Amino acid sequence: MAQLTKANAAAFGHQGAQGRMAFYAGGRPDPISLKHCFYMSHTRGYPSEYFSKVGSKHTAAAESEGAAAATPSALNTPTGVTLTPAGFAISLAVNNDAEWRTLEENGATSLALEEIRYGCGIYLMDVATLGMGALFDTVTATDGDTGANLSLDGLLDVAATIRANLDDANLGVSIIIDGKGAEDVNRDIITNAASFLANPVVSKFVGSFSDTEGMLFDPTDGYWLSIDGRSGVFVEPGYGMLIQQGGDRVGCGLISPTEAISKRPIRLAKSQTSARRISPAFAICVDEDPVSASRIGNEDRYEEVLTPSGVIAISQDSDTGNDYGVIRGRGKGTVALVNDNSACECRYIA
Repeated sequence: MAQLTKANAAAFGHQGAQGRMAFYAGGRPDPISLKHCFYMSHTRGYPSEYFSKVGSKHTAAAESEGAAAATPSALNTPTGVTLTPAGFAISLAVNNDAEWRTLEENGATSLALEEIRYGCGIYLMDVATLGMGALFDTVTATDGDTGANLSLDGLLDVAATIRANLDDANLGVSIIIDGKGAEDVNRDIITNAASFLANPVVSKFVGSFSDTEGMLFDPTDGYWLSIDGRSGVFVEPGYGMLIQQGGDRVGCGLISPTEAISKRPIRLAKSQTSARRISPAFAICVDEDPVSASRIGNEDRYEEVLTPSGVIAISQDSDTGNDYGVIRGRGKGTVALVNDNSACECRYIA
């Protein structure tokens, strides 16, 4: 078993000179995109969960006076997507000498707990091919500013494409980009400020943008601004959360679950607030007890941590016969594109 040894852990202690608390060499932001998924808890006893959608709409036909009874046809076939959670884990080992070689504030086992929480927490966003970031690139519709810096016009195009595909001009749309895309839009506003401010339609928006919080993104859900009252822009803090394809970053415009955006200044269509709603683009399905069997007799060993990727069960194991301790984190979940028409890629040059 690979373990952290005292030679590698020495940087966390004294190196002849006085040691200090270790700093991070790079950011560790939580993903915000997973909050825009329809949440499904995997029910005990079932192999998976099913996200269902009503079939296509029916249209009436002309009927002449005194016509015979109409021949009935079948209700259009409903469709859906099956979501089956899969396990993911991180396991780290620290031996006794390594732990004792570190300062208390840099304790290797404490750092291991932090790393496990974060690594498992971002899994359903950034894991290759399976994460939500990768799913953005599977969406059929594409807009934005392919091969160029992202602009206000590109953001509006993404939202307009979704409304056209769903046949509802009043839909509230979320557009997820990253920090690079936000910088692009910020520079677009600055570069074109004169022409924007000369246009009465957009001058109030540009003025309010520059007078208020500008480039501040809400830390809870990444909310930045609403560009037209119907389209909310959300910023992923991590530059690596969005995949790159063909030289472009791939963000995504999407229909969010109503609960995810209801407190934001985004006007929603009736189909987003009624009892039976228009389908969101993505769904997440998780096991809320990913260690239901292995916790038996070991209840005190597990700590449950709620992360963007669902509940992570963290355990700390030790054995008097071993010269090391093991920290493990486990979760079970999956994400899926459940309604392709409710999404549109938002591309811009990397």
